[in-house]
Amino acid sequence: MNFTYRTVQTLIDQSSRLWDLRDRRTDGWLLIDSPQTPVLICLSYLFAVKIIGPKLMQNRPTYELRSVLLVYNTFQIFFNGWIFYHTCRLTWFNGYSFICQPVDYSDNEDALQLIKMGYCFYISKFIDFLDTIFFIMRKKNNQITFLHVYHHASIPLTVWIVLRFVPGGQSIFMPTFNSLVHFVMYFYYLMAAMGPQFQKYLWWKKYLTVFQMVQFFLVGLHGMQLFFIQCDFPSSQKKLNKRTDGWPSMGSPLMPFLLCQASPILFKVIGPKLMQNRPPYELRGALAH
Repeated sequence: MNFTYRTVQTLIDQSSRLWDLRDRRTDGWLLIDSPQTPVLICLSYLFAVKIIGPKLMQNRPTYELRSVLLVYNTFQIFFNGWIFYHTCRLTWFNGYSFICQPVDYSDNEDALQLIKMGYCFYISKFIDFLDTIFFIMRKKNNQITFLHVYHHASIPLTVWIVLRFVPGGQSIFMPTFNSLVHFVMYFYYLMAAMGPQFQKYLWWKKYLTVFQMVQFFLVGLHGMQLFFIQCDFPSSQKKLNKRTDGWPSMGSPLMPFLLCQASPILFKVIGPKLMQNRPPYELRGALAH
């Protein structure tokens, strides 16, 4: 009993100390002030798309939604393009380094504008939930894959951590590239929603898939730098235990969270596909050791 109490108390104390390291510039902002908000929204999304949505549509006819999709995709094109442009203007076009870029925690105008861009990106991840809602209403259940739902439900939580602890610096690469990918992706969706006469212009779908895969590879490669180079990112996280400063993945809660986020994709999607046409490996010797 005492051991359980001490363990729980330690977790509470460490969580409180970690929370004290948050970036207080975003305190009080809508949907981001506390971790409960994005968690509840993402859980509600899962409940809606896995249980409520399919039940509601079970005995209903398919909705066309052509006009809605035209408006929605057009909005997404402009919104993601706007985020991409202003993020690049504040970072890569403003002297940011791709190798090692610390977070600017000051009240510098560019730093504050970058946080606002990050907040817009965060809001866009909740707007993306409509992708799944529209699939359900159109009964495109083949599009609602594990990867689709997992990606939509987990990305807002990742972005929340970034905004609350490391809003800028090295972590800005992912939202920048992701906004570009979404800009191109929703342009494709817009053309597809325009009708059969535009099908001949959609020959580049396979290249869009390649572009999305390149995104995952480059974002992962960019993030892996922190395992191998000494980088002052994020400096504010190096306060809980200075003895572990410089240890791989110990500088921030972001890195282990990203690894945990990536593991279901590896085990559920990538792994089975890689082994689909391969014989089983014995591994007896490896497992014995």
